[in-house]
Amino acid sequence: MRRVKSSESLWRFFEIFALCGLVIAQPAFDYIAGSTRWIIAIQVDWVSVIAFTCLALLLPPLAIWVIESFALRILGGDRWRSTRELLHAAILAGLVGLLVNSWLKPGGMPVRYRLLISGFVGIVALIGRMRWAVVKTFFHSLAFAPLFYLVLFLLSPGTIGLAEASIGHAYPQQVRQAPKRIVILVFDELPLMSLLDGSGQVDESLFPAFSELAKSSTWYRNSTTNASHTLRAFPTLISGTRPVEEKVNAPSARNFPVNLFSLLGKAYKMNVHEAHEALCPDSVCTDRNPYPTQHGLPALKTLGERSAASKIKPISDNPPVITDIVAPPALVRANEFIKTLKPSKSRVLDYGHIMLPHQPWRYSGPEGFDTGFKDLEYGEWESPLQAKLGKQQHLLTLQTADTFLGNVIDQLKKTGIFDQALLIVTADHGIAFISSERARIPTNKNYPGIVWTPLFIKAPGQIVQQVTDQPVDSIDLLPTILDYTGSTRTPTLAGHSIRKISPGLNRATVVVAAGDVGGPGSNLRLNRVSGFNSVLAAKNWPGALEDDLRLYRVGRYGGLVGESVGATAPLPLDTAPAIKTRLVTNFDPKAKSQPLLLIRGTVKNPNTRTVAVAVNGIIAGLSPVERNTSLNLGSIAISMNPHAFRKGHNVLRAYSVTGETGAEVLTPIPFPR
Repeated sequence: MRRVKSSESLWRFFEIFALCGLVIAQPAFDYIAGSTRWIIAIQVDWVSVIAFTCLALLLPPLAIWVIESFALRILGGDRWRSTRELLHAAILAGLVGLLVNSWLKPGGMPVRYRLLISGFVGIVALIGRMRWAVVKTFFHSLAFAPLFYLVLFLLSPGTIGLAEASIGHAYPQQVRQAPKRIVILVFDELPLMSLLDGSGQVDESLFPAFSELAKSSTWYRNSTTNASHTLRAFPTLISGTRPVEEKVNAPSARNFPVNLFSLLGKAYKMNVHEAHEALCPDSVCTDRNPYPTQHGLPALKTLGERSAASKIKPISDNPPVITDIVAPPALVRANEFIKTLKPSKSRVLDYGHIMLPHQPWRYSGPEGFDTGFKDLEYGEWESPLQAKLGKQQHLLTLQTADTFLGNVIDQLKKTGIFDQALLIVTADHGIAFISSERARIPTNKNYPGIVWTPLFIKAPGQIVQQVTDQPVDSIDLLPTILDYTGSTRTPTLAGHSIRKISPGLNRATVVVAAGDVGGPGSNLRLNRVSGFNSVLAAKNWPGALEDDLRLYRVGRYGGLVGESVGATAPLPLDTAPAIKTRLVTNFDPKAKSQPLLLIRGTVKNPNTRTVAVAVNGIIAGLSPVERNTSLNLGSIAISMNPHAFRKGHNVLRAYSVTGETGAEVLTPIPFPR
């Protein structure tokens, strides 16, 4: 009798194991194996992968089975036999309902119908498990299904690529007259156009550090990327190979074994700070500086939990939110790079993939205030205003990146590294801000903003500025670095050393791998001459260069920023209704977290076309209203001047702005929410 009960208990576990595997483990396996390109940086190995599969397959069914067994022990005796059967059948029915619901979600069926069908199938499963032997046998046979998905997961190219991402080795290398220090900074999503002042020069008023670097380095103004997205751009930069058309290989040492790190790994000690790539082999980067907030088994566990949860939830079908794992606050990671810039008696290569000024544009101004903004914009700019406000936030974040660059240069000078270092500052790709155009997919109209990226190279001992407009591609970076080091082992690469490019080299077109974010796409061939002319003529933001507030001036009423509202407000400030006032107490101007520096909200009044926000009676920011006719609402995004706030008590008021320029009328309105 005891053996029979043990057998029954074991079969109950296998039934729960089977359904939990289909409901929980399979979605987790599918998501991780299919997202390798994005999560390649979480640094897992086969031990982590196998441990994760054991947890995903065994932990949920074991937990349910233990709870069920405890309940069944309480319901002992023959009188409760039917109740015990019902309890177990109900557990299986619930899992079946969740499974059917997850299968129906991708079809776009209305929620109520999907839940009705899932519930109906669950009830049928409950009745069948209690009454029909064939259903019971079917549940028993499902016990092998999770094992089948386990094998598929472990043998999938995605899983193998993830577990073996950093496998590689350094190549024997001799370097002649190699710089003792090589410092490489690769900013992310930084178009050259954003740095320029309209005369082809770096805008010193907004970006003093980039301007200083340009004055003591060789500035290659006609430098272009060969890929419009990070996952394809970094292998191009670091391995010197052109992207393969209609194919995306994860940026890993396994897929690109011959690269900057493997070629110089025996000649230089590596101080490598990667972000979404894993191009430096473990054998070379023995002391890694992990970018993700989680890596290894904890990262797999979190990704698995979130991907399974997105399928299990009866109503919501949101994809896993993994940005806090693979994309932590960019400035925090960037500042950690600075701390590692230390003197050394041996040769050192410092490499930093800096996720600035990349979206989300959460940082504001040179101080790097964190607004907490988390939205991403990879699609099409729906209106000129939307593109304008996006560019404003981008430039404010770029000011934060400029301060970071200045801090890097200061650290290099402080430690005595700067003068003798080969310093390279560039970006992987840009971004465009043109209405009715995509932000990141190049077209014949927007490609100057996406394709042209900054490239500054300061040779050891260089103090004199050089500016050259010779055509340069991102595939030229690795050959150039190898040339500077005098490397004896130089593989066949698609690019050329910038110092040896023949003036007769035909680069009238720019070849760019385009496609949706992280996905494959065709190679575009774009006109270099007309694109470069557009870049040189571009001015990053309207207004006088000496105007410290020009980044906060948007639209026809931008001149109001910095002005007092007392002369134009129809109501005295102290008599304005309370609903039109927002009180801020205990404001700390030195705090890094400043959500008030980006005010987003909705406006109901259709007659409100521009909203200005005053801080202590001074206009600190404004924004035209973006109307949504279907919702009968308007939205605003106001970037606020941080210097308008004072320590402690502050009063914020919102106003509708009307009238002619120079004779504006400010009417108090409810504070946008």
